[in-house]
Amino acid sequence: MPEFNPELRKDPISGRWVIISSARAQRPEAPEPRREEETPEARARCPFCYGREDQTPPEIFTIRINGESANSPGWLTRVVPNKFPAFGIFPEISLRRVGMFQMATGYGAHEVAIESPEHDVYLEQQPLSQIARIVDTWWERHVDLERDRKLKYVLLFKNHGKAAGASLTHPHGQIIATTVIPDVLKSKLLNAKEHFVNGEGCIWCRQIEQLFYYENKIYNPDGSVLVAIQQRDRVVAENAKFVAYIPFAARMPYEIHILPKLHQYSFIQTSPEERLELAKMLKLVLMKIYKLLGNPPYNFYIHSAPNLNITPRTGDYGTIREDFHWHIEILVRTTIWAGFEQGSGIYINPLNPTDAARYLAETEIDQ
Repeated sequence: MPEFNPELRKDPISGRWVIISSARAQRPEAPEPRREEETPEARARCPFCYGREDQTPPEIFTIRINGESANSPGWLTRVVPNKFPAFGIFPEISLRRVGMFQMATGYGAHEVAIESPEHDVYLEQQPLSQIARIVDTWWERHVDLERDRKLKYVLLFKNHGKAAGASLTHPHGQIIATTVIPDVLKSKLLNAKEHFVNGEGCIWCRQIEQLFYYENKIYNPDGSVLVAIQQRDRVVAENAKFVAYIPFAARMPYEIHILPKLHQYSFIQTSPEERLELAKMLKLVLMKIYKLLGNPPYNFYIHSAPNLNITPRTGDYGTIREDFHWHIEILVRTTIWAGFEQGSGIYINPLNPTDAARYLAETEIDQ
């Protein structure tokens, strides 16, 4: 049997524990990219395809070719309300108790960001110019939603593949804005603030520094070096503005985080130049995943600070501009979270993050 030593690792930002339990991992054999099965009938009914604009609710935002009229062909990206929304816009918000329980009006926005008119072209397969339009579309909607002073938080996310929750094949993302700050983000906010007030600065900036400049040495009893862990070994890719890496306590074999190298608390702070660099990074990283793993299902989401138009700048959120660093998390669905993960909140990752990063970094793609 292969020798391996399971490790418990704690993520300092979320506070969760992960078990890294793997033998020496072998590079996966790159399979033929799989495609989602779709019947001709389902494709013929796709409401996101070019020429079927009347099958969606009226568009909220669009990038068009030559200024054609709304809700007609001629668009390059298109945002519409979700036909089956989790939230809605109501004239009043109520909060009430039912015994020991609380209930509130489900006020918020739930939008679909259609990435292009092309039904069969994934995000990473689009030309860079189109990915840049998609990123700009996300930014436009994020900025606009934060103008509503009732909305505390905006989350942009993408489900790729049925196993990752995508109900329609046509490539698209979703945007949800809510009156509450999700618990997942609250944990990050509290840990980030604690790190900052202890005089250690932004916890994400510190991770970037350690990715490139930190070396952790483990010594033998005689003082000689047993092992030296070069943190840069977890870097998947970088460019002028962004770095992509496997977290130290990755929940899944190919969990990837993308961070701006310069400190920014929210995606809305990005400039057009930075959003172009983000488009380049997304294309590179997602193409590496596509080629190495054969088009696996994945999810990704953007975590930004809460809406600072309404969030108090005192108390728990007094240092949020300095201590929070917006980022993207990509979860590639190569493993299943089963009973242990669901019941304990501890994740088992069967691949060492250093190996995962090396396999992705070594994966060459056509530019």
